[in-house]
Amino acid sequence: MRPGLVFLVSILLMSASAAQAQNALDRYEAASEAIGDQMNALLAKEFPNLDGNLPDTQWDDAHRRAGVCILTTLRDEAGIDYLAEMLTALESTASRKFASSQELTSATTLPVTRTMTANRVQAITENCGMTALSMQRMEEAGTFQAMQN
Repeated sequence: MRPGLVFLVSILLMSASAAQAQNALDRYEAASEAIGDQMNALLAKEFPNLDGNLPDTQWDDAHRRAGVCILTTLRDEAGIDYLAEMLTALESTASRKFASSQELTSATTLPVTRTMTANRVQAITENCGMTALSMQRMEEAGTFQAMQN
């Protein structure tokens, strides 16, 4: 891991140790990649024209920076307990097998509180750059073009 990322991770959860912060980021990355891999497999099965045109799901440094931003913002706005609950929910989804992309999408729900709504989580994800990274990968993989065929 690059030194800049080590620094970001170490400040991710100021109330937690650097090891706990790294663990949170590792858990987020692993769950996100597993859900992405499963979604790609389901989409390729449901829409054969997308096979070979689905984005890479493996995180790189840009994804990790966005992940640190997301986790930090969630922690700041909703608290450490929310963050732990969110990671557990993602891991639960990642460990299950789904019959369709729609079923997976429906099952991928994050905890909602009075202050942390689905819309707020989406805004945080966008503000931290994760949505743009996903869109860029889909563009590079030819996903959008394949969807039009």
